[in-house]
Formats: sequence, structure tokens, C-alpha cells
Amino acid sequence: MSAVMAHFISGVWRKKIGTTFTMWLLFALGSAMTLATSLRYGGTLGGNVPNAFDIPYTWGGALAVYLRQRRDGRLKIKTFDLWCIGATLIISVWWLYAQEHRTANYLLQGVMTIAYLPAFLSLWRAWCNKESYVQWGTVFLLCMAATSIAYQSSAAGDGFALLYISRATLMVGIMLTLMVRIDAWKRPRTHD
Repeated sequence: MSAVMAHFISGVWRKKIGTTFTMWLLFALGSAMTLATSLRYGGTLGGNVPNAFDIPYTWGGALAVYLRQRRDGRLKIKTFDLWCIGATLIISVWWLYAQEHRTANYLLQGVMTIAYLPAFLSLWRAWCNKESYVQWGTVFLLCMAATSIAYQSSAAGDGFALLYISRATLMVGIMLTLMVRIDAWKRPRTHD
């Protein structure tokens, strides 16, 4: 996964990958909240290696997109992005006061779902795909591979693993579908 992260940051910096800052900002917030929730309800850092790895991946991605877009003068937060950020902040406050593991996890699923919406809208309106098939394809394959592990956890009584991976697979699948839609029916792709 670190190779995918290096590919992503390099692509953003070389202007080969163009993505929405808001999505990565909300991913970063969601990844921190996910790890905090797990630790808050009895998890250990050693038992949360994927969540712990998400922190540098999402925060590094957000920082790379922010710095590149700011440097180019393209850092724009649109009205829809502000609505997504506002909804996430409201959910985050609710999350802070959640006294139950189940409620906190459902709220996190809301945050992570909202995080994708700015990219979905951007891809829906775009005439050129600037997202990376390498990045999103790898994440999709990892989601598919993790589904069997999540299913086993679900059978053992942890339904959140299956909920989390199902949501992630669906969101990444929509990203890939929107990317293919642009490449197949709109303009040709200019990079990997």
C-alpha cells in the first residue's frame, strides 16, 4: 500500500493526478476518528494496524493535494464541499458525545460516505478523468480481499467489519465506475 501512496503523492505533485482536496481532508478526519473510536472502546494499536496505517496515508494525501493545489492557485472549496464539511463537523460533534460503540461506528460510516461525495460530483461533471486507476483499482482489490476477513469477523459477532468493508467497496466501486464513464464516453484520459 505504501507504493500506492508514493504513486499517488508523486502523481499529485507532478500534476498527473487531480483530485478533490475536500475528499482527502474528510478521509483524514475520518481515519483519525476511526482509530480513536477503536482505541476508545477497548481496541489496541497493535490490533488496529490497518487503521493506524490509514492515518499517514490519508493525512499525507490531504497534505499533498493541499500543497499542490495551493501552489498552483487551484485550491477551491466549492459550496457543495462546504456542505459536506459542515455535515461532517455536525456528525463529528455527535460522534464526540456518542457513548456507545455501535452509534460511534455508524456515525463514522456517515463521515466516510460523505467524504466521497465531492469527488463523485467532480467526476460526474468532469470531461477528463484526473483520478488514478492504479490507486483506486488497488484500493478496490484490497477491499475485495478484505471482504472474506470481514465476513469471518461478522460471523464471530463483529458486524462492523463487514459494514465498513461493504461501504468502502461500494464507494470505491462508484469512483471507478465514474472514472470509466468519463474515459469511455467523454474525453480520452491524459495519464495512467
